[in-house]
Amino acid sequence: MTKLLVRWLSFMSLGIVFLYLLHGAFFYHFTEALNLSKLSLSYFLNFAVAVIIFLLLFKLQKRFRSILGFLFMGGSLFKLVVFFSSLYPIYMSDEIMDAEEITSFMLPYSFCLYTEVKYLTKLLNFDNKVI
Repeated sequence: MTKLLVRWLSFMSLGIVFLYLLHGAFFYHFTEALNLSKLSLSYFLNFAVAVIIFLLLFKLQKRFRSILGFLFMGGSLFKLVVFFSSLYPIYMSDEIMDAEEITSFMLPYSFCLYTEVKYLTKLLNFDNKVI
């Protein structure tokens, strides 16, 4: 069971770093102004909240197995609340949300969501066999 957690953390960490570097390189080459602080903050917040949610779900899996999916959806709602309370005001400070700002949130959010769903499915299908 802890193998799954280690695998998820490894995949998530390496994937988010790779995506961050690729995203930064793309905007460095194709846009005039790259705001690394916004990009870094978005990736860090998405990664941190995803790790907190998954660790919480991992911890609660035995007691609340039947409602784990609903807890996951609550975690996703929490992630959106974190976005709207921390990143959205920063993005809207100039009253324009451009493509760089949208992708700065959507790419890490989508990647984290994908990995959470993929490994949560494995966690729910786990029945005393090594994954």
